[in-house]
Amino acid sequence: NTYSTIYLRIPFQVANPAAITNLLMRAVCDDGFIAWINGREVVRYNANPGDNPYNAFAISAVNEPYNNGAAWSNYALPTPVDYLVAGTNILAVHVLNATLNSSDLGFDAQLYTYMADPTVLPPQLLAVIPAAGSVYALTNITVTFTEPVGGVKASDLLINGSPATSVSGGPSNAVYTFSFTQPPYGLVQITWASNIAITDFDPVPKSFNGNAPGATWQYVLINPNAPVVASQIPSAGASVTQLTSVTISFSKPVTGVDAADLLINGVPATNISGSGANYTFSFPQPAYGTVSIGWTANPGIVDLAQPPNSFNPAQTGNYWSYTLIDLLPPVIVGQIPAAGAFVTNLTQITVIFSEPVQGVDASDLLINGAPASSVTGSGSTYTFTFQQPNATIINVSWAVGHGIRDLAPTPNSFNSSSPQATWVYYTPDTVPPRVAQVTPMPGITLKSLNSIIITFTEPVVGVTPDDLVINNQIARSVTGSGEGPYVFQFSQPAAGTVEVRWRQGNDIRDLATPPNPLDGSEWTYQLDPNATFAGKILINEIMFNPLGGRPADEWIELFNSSTGLVNLTGWKFTRGVSFTFPNVSLPAGGYLVVAADVAAFRSKYPNVSNVIGGWTGQLANSDETIELTSATGETVNRVHYATEGDWARRERGCGARLVTSITRSGSTATVTIFDHGYSSSDQVLISGADQPEYNGRFTLSGITPSTFNITVSGSPASPATGTIICRQIIDNGQSGWSWFCPADGMGSSLELINPALPNTTGQNWSSSSTKGGTPGQPNSVASSNVAPLILDATHFPPVPRSTDPVTITARVRDELSNGVQSVTLFYRNHTANYGSSPPAFNSTPMLDDGAHNDGLASDGLYGAVLPAAANGAVIEFYIQATDTNGLSRTWPAPTWDTNNTFGQLANALYQVDDEAITNRMPVVRVVMTGTERAIFPPSDRNGNAEMNVTMVSADGEGTDVRYLCGLRVRGAGSRSRTPTNNRLNIPCDDRWKNQRALNLNCQFVHCSVVGNVLAQKSGLTATDAHVIQYRINGVNPA
Repeated sequence: NTYSTIYLRIPFQVANPAAITNLLMRAVCDDGFIAWINGREVVRYNANPGDNPYNAFAISAVNEPYNNGAAWSNYALPTPVDYLVAGTNILAVHVLNATLNSSDLGFDAQLYTYMADPTVLPPQLLAVIPAAGSVYALTNITVTFTEPVGGVKASDLLINGSPATSVSGGPSNAVYTFSFTQPPYGLVQITWASNIAITDFDPVPKSFNGNAPGATWQYVLINPNAPVVASQIPSAGASVTQLTSVTISFSKPVTGVDAADLLINGVPATNISGSGANYTFSFPQPAYGTVSIGWTANPGIVDLAQPPNSFNPAQTGNYWSYTLIDLLPPVIVGQIPAAGAFVTNLTQITVIFSEPVQGVDASDLLINGAPASSVTGSGSTYTFTFQQPNATIINVSWAVGHGIRDLAPTPNSFNSSSPQATWVYYTPDTVPPRVAQVTPMPGITLKSLNSIIITFTEPVVGVTPDDLVINNQIARSVTGSGEGPYVFQFSQPAAGTVEVRWRQGNDIRDLATPPNPLDGSEWTYQLDPNATFAGKILINEIMFNPLGGRPADEWIELFNSSTGLVNLTGWKFTRGVSFTFPNVSLPAGGYLVVAADVAAFRSKYPNVSNVIGGWTGQLANSDETIELTSATGETVNRVHYATEGDWARRERGCGARLVTSITRSGSTATVTIFDHGYSSSDQVLISGADQPEYNGRFTLSGITPSTFNITVSGSPASPATGTIICRQIIDNGQSGWSWFCPADGMGSSLELINPALPNTTGQNWSSSSTKGGTPGQPNSVASSNVAPLILDATHFPPVPRSTDPVTITARVRDELSNGVQSVTLFYRNHTANYGSSPPAFNSTPMLDDGAHNDGLASDGLYGAVLPAAANGAVIEFYIQATDTNGLSRTWPAPTWDTNNTFGQLANALYQVDDEAITNRMPVVRVVMTGTERAIFPPSDRNGNAEMNVTMVSADGEGTDVRYLCGLRVRGAGSRSRTPTNNRLNIPCDDRWKNQRALNLNCQFVHCSVVGNVLAQKSGLTATDAHVIQYRINGVNPA
């Protein structure tokens, strides 16, 4: 919220500019930039044309593919010979952000060139003495070629078209000196004859090209006795705010001076005065910016000597420039209608500024304090449109925060408080007063109704209680004045439809002369003392991370599960995004889509008509709470969606990414995934390509930050097509666990499965089987009969001792009240390392009989009690629930393995631990199977493979358990140290103290804590750091 741009400069060295024939820039930028080399603009990206001041903005925010930052792009720069110099060069960059409150700004760049082998290049011109430019004498020129050459003749070099008279340098030199008679003073062009035969001494000689870029040059041969410009007013190079005349003093008296001799930006001056050595030229003021002062080619200005010496307009110092700065703000020079006019109808005003302006918005113009609704025009003339004001005196003014400014390099803002910036019109008031606002909002359903608050569009008089009629009964009392609000009190009408209208013949009128009577209207309410909408209007489908990642493509679908029409007027999304519903109704069994951007939605789903939208905010791509409230403030539905835990699938591997592209050359296919983080010899599983040869398991090679190579069979089409997903299944030799949710940027939406069951749990949601989801229609995964839900599964005590039996409980719910057939607990001792052959699970029924620590009988909570186990024992368990139709569900859900099979491979865990930790430090315990503990930490610690763990935390606020967490090695240089620093990832559908991850650092703990505290005390942003007791399967890793 402070700066919108930054400026960067960096020097770089060039030994031989002539050898560089091309120059390219590879850059990444968020959001726009302009680059210069040695003051020459070479590239402009996502930046407005012309000069961009320090507070400028990029044209738009850049696309960040898959929310991983802006992409790298390549830019071909102009021919480098025009701006590179031998020695130090300067690259300067102006980086622009799209908004002042943007969360980030980024820029990085590389300059590179492709240089040819000098042995295959023809000879070129390397240097000349004297260098091109101004000289006082010119009878010889020394030329240096890039390599020794032969065949050089004096007649090869042309001076103003005439050949040199002699040349020296030898038969095989690279350096030659040409001699000639000094040409006339003035511009001297150096070129080469058309029939030159200069060649190098290669086995196959290559010829020098006298027409190649850089092979010709020019001098200005100065007459030392000629008159020159000695001084000028204003001084050369000055920045001025006004420029209509220039006074020039020559070095000696001159004659033959005419007004047309002086050119201002190429335009002759119009008047001249003066004599001798001093002359003043006058002219109309040129355009703001750089103003070049020069002369006609042959001005005829000479001194008084005999013979006379001519003034040379091309000599350095005889031409110069100014910077004409625009410091005059734009003003209003006219209005249509004219200011102060009497008008009978006023819905448009045309405003004429003194110069072209920018940043004009409809809301800038205020009509009696209300902003205009639209604006058209450009340059200096704009027409504003608005509703007819309801007043006899119409004041026209401007918004305080308007952005109107001229087009100067440093724009001058329009002064909206200057005398000519505001004006008035006079008009008869023929507009009747109307109702501006009603509370409660018309059309809604209410539990009670005994007062209505009304605000009018303008001050009124004559308001009495009997003016408002409710179900043919007048109000008892009214309070209020002016335009309101007026509060009408009345007895609550009977339940049902309540009709509200204005009494015919009421005396409510405005203050005009003559007064205008109220233009009244009617409206209704639905009065139901038992009204509630909770559980009737459901959040039914969520597109929170659309394919491509554009927030404008997000949407939420509602479903009316009740048997009646529900009016949603005044309802709101109060969490997740912000949106107030217009006057819209949702029929029984009907669907309504609320889109972030209606136009963007309709372009993707042209056949869906039941859509409204235009919300404020953006849905999170990990997890978010969406809350729907009625017009009366009742919480109708609240869903916390997520991309992990019950909302996703646990998979073997290290995560899935959307592929940007796959291209093929021969049997090598190059896969592009921005900032993938993979290593050589990692293995991936690719799916979703329309060409089957690109799908399958591959070992990686040719790694770059955003690409890698795979070997494919056959000759599939290139590039690959389809929604292609890449799963990393081997990361530096390890294969851990990850979460996969197709709705998280892979093209699917989240869909509710069974509206008869709670929509607050991920077990009742699934990613749509239809790409793009099913907005406005039944969900692709919808079912009225599903397996029972297994909710709130837990074990107790959280850390049992060897003497403690352990209770496992879970709440089980089916769409039928008596639909649960059985609930079974599967468990096994997984303390040891069993490799790929762990023991079979034991099973025991879980009962809802009130006798298994399951609360009351038949309350939906099922329990089983396991016997005490030995100290250190790790118990792995899962729960299965089956309904009367034979449909079964397990919790945790089966995991997906890379051979496309499912199994109970990552389950809930607890560990028996007799250790008594007596200090007051918080404790974090993680429990993993003995099989996974045997390979953690891995021998190759550079990977990020996660083990499946249960976390048990204990602090002054109590003890918490989180199942299905992931534990991996973290850090950079510390990865090789023992004990390792760990990252504990917690499923985002069940955050711990609102956190989804913990960094558990075992190295340099004291430094971390001190550094954290110092940063926070210094006012810097820093996470909280705490010293804790840490146990992995009961062992302190330190």
